[in-house]
Amino acid sequence: MDDICLREKVTLTRTEALALIKKHGINPKKSLGQNFVVEPNSIRQIVGIAEIEPNDFVLEVGPGLGSLTRSLLEASKHVTVIEIDETLVTVIKDSLEGYNEKLQIIHADVMDLDLERVLITRNENWNLVANLPYNIAVPLICEFLEKVTSISKMTVMVQREVADRLVAKAGQKAYGLPSLKVEYYAEVKKIV
Repeated sequence: MDDICLREKVTLTRTEALALIKKHGINPKKSLGQNFVVEPNSIRQIVGIAEIEPNDFVLEVGPGLGSLTRSLLEASKHVTVIEIDETLVTVIKDSLEGYNEKLQIIHADVMDLDLERVLITRNENWNLVANLPYNIAVPLICEFLEKVTSISKMTVMVQREVADRLVAKAGQKAYGLPSLKVEYYAEVKKIV
């Protein structure tokens, strides 16, 4: 990537993110619920909240342009990303090529993967850190809680109404099956 120097940055600047979008002709796909976090302070905040340690293994779903991925790579031992969009897989490969030894890229729909099988190959506890699209956030989180035992901690950015559903208590309007599952399998807190 000659015209955009990314290797030395902990995250992309807004200008660099917009340049990547323009260079690759990227238009966020509504059908995939795509939205890209391009604010460096937001990314630093997410990584800080996740409390990633140097020996941690991290799973990121939907890495988008790779800005959060870059920060996760700097903070952890290894990052596996799962991206459904082929164009964004190319962007990730190009912009993060200096991290090949710490980065695994899986081009797939996360909802179709046997994640326990994918992650268990490293025999480590994993942290999920992701900016999840609205349309898959609840089913994905519930699926992970029920079936992916190698994930020990999740830090996800979701829309407010999704967060409300996940943290709702019995008797509250947003309470439902997702709230019950989250309450059963995990300790959850909402950070605004």
